[in-house]
Amino acid sequence: MRIKWAGCWQQLWQLSFPIALQTAVFSSKGLVDTLMLSQIGGHTVAAIGFASKIQLVISFLLMGIGIGGAQAAAQCWGRRQQQGEAPFQATIQLTLGLSLVIALLAIIILWPLSGQLMQLASDDHAIIQSGSIYLTIIAPTYLLYAWTNSMAVGLRILNQAMIATVVSLIGVVANILLNWLLIRGFELPWLGLHCPALGIKGAAWGTLISALLETAVLWGWLHYRRHLLCQKGAHIRQQCHWQRCKLLLYLSYTAALNCTLWALGVFVCHAILARVEPQLLLVLGLLGPIESLLMAMMIGSSQGASILIGQHIGANQQTQLHRDQKSCLQLAWLIGGATCVLMLLLYPWIEQTLVSQHPSVLELTANIYQLIALAMILRSVTMMLMIGLLRAGGDVRFCFWLDFMAQWFFLLPSMWLCGRYFDWSAPAVFTLLLIEELGKMLICQWRLRQGRWQRDLTATSPA
Repeated sequence: MRIKWAGCWQQLWQLSFPIALQTAVFSSKGLVDTLMLSQIGGHTVAAIGFASKIQLVISFLLMGIGIGGAQAAAQCWGRRQQQGEAPFQATIQLTLGLSLVIALLAIIILWPLSGQLMQLASDDHAIIQSGSIYLTIIAPTYLLYAWTNSMAVGLRILNQAMIATVVSLIGVVANILLNWLLIRGFELPWLGLHCPALGIKGAAWGTLISALLETAVLWGWLHYRRHLLCQKGAHIRQQCHWQRCKLLLYLSYTAALNCTLWALGVFVCHAILARVEPQLLLVLGLLGPIESLLMAMMIGSSQGASILIGQHIGANQQTQLHRDQKSCLQLAWLIGGATCVLMLLLYPWIEQTLVSQHPSVLELTANIYQLIALAMILRSVTMMLMIGLLRAGGDVRFCFWLDFMAQWFFLLPSMWLCGRYFDWSAPAVFTLLLIEELGKMLICQWRLRQGRWQRDLTATSPA
């Protein structure tokens, strides 16, 4: 039994580590921007902190489409011995097409409304203007992310996620170099080059150019290797029938709406907290990239588990499924506890590096940071239950309604009432986040024990 469980953990590690590393690499872009802009002034940190929440809504919309595609593609790949590779390839191509359409719509909507969105959190003209400029410049990156995310979904299911991770690392190195040059400005007389200090504009241009480089490298590698994900043919087009499109649209619509409403809820949550305590916008701008970076292993393990569980369901391997779902939950508790401890150990360095430059928020930052660290334990388990198990089994509707009700009918109204009418302190209001996570975790465990969460997501014949 120990050998079997060790084998499951080894499989999870092989799937999860590249995803976690790619997530950490992606999250480090925000940390780089925050570290470099913190030298300029508090208003730039606050602006990019809140602008990133708007960006999060769009990114989660695209990520949700990828999740929906991955749910169907993982089961198709698990059943490839009966159906062949064409259903898997068709699912990835349909995921890409839908992602590109949504990304284009997001750009068209965001460009004229960036200033109005920034006004939801602040009346400070400098913050509104800086955030609006940042959002306008980085908008084209959504098209690039739509393509790279769709390819990354396919690579993860093929257990080739490290390729996308290496490409992301190239993008981060380019992003750091470009930010260092553009935020502060540079002058190279021997080359006749001169660039003034661009501040938050430089951070935005660095993000856009590095995303272009990242996409170009991955596209070139896939076509050079004549990869399975780039193949075209009548046998693949034949699989792009209405039944498969309908299934993918349902999964993607539900997952994307789930992710988008959740991200929008985070946006509203930060707006409420900013009204309770204006300094919280600065605190959350400082801590947001740290939180995202340290959640990387949680995201990687839950998405890795989703692939593993989906393949078991597609291949109808019920014995392995029941064994591995227990291993996944044990791993989630372990990762959550380790992340919490790591956050607490890292705080002195974080305080000295980031927070010490803003002495007015030292105490508030320490209190909020401790609550975020504790929440990591619950988030790890909840994420594994919802993404790694329930959504992988096709139980997307239950996950959607649980997330929606917990956030929009409990968390946000409670935060607004407690902050506005009961005069709770900012840390006390923030504690409601832990209560929400605990409630979702208990309900998900109940759903899992019911055993009604598995769905067949392999549409095999045209409608």
